[in-house]
Amino acid sequence: MDAVYTILLFMAVHFVEGNFITPLVQDEAVSLPPVISVFSTLIFTILFGPFAVIVAVPVTIVGLVILETLYVEDTLGDMSAVPPAPVANIAGAP
Repeated sequence: MDAVYTILLFMAVHFVEGNFITPLVQDEAVSLPPVISVFSTLIFTILFGPFAVIVAVPVTIVGLVILETLYVEDTLGDMSAVPPAPVANIAGAP
């Protein structure tokens, strides 16, 4: 009976880590929202089979970096050159 409890605990911990903790850590590390991580894994699994789960998120991150580099920075221009918008003084001091 101990083996059954061990297997159930392992499955529960793996489920929580894979579906909740990992997407949140990836959001902080590479600014990849958890929703994109989950959907890319789902889409890659449907299109390419269960082995695609291993490469789904890294390929998605590479695609987003290429998109940002080629389209956002090159086509739309460097956003860091735009001066920041003035901040309204809500305290009333001059």
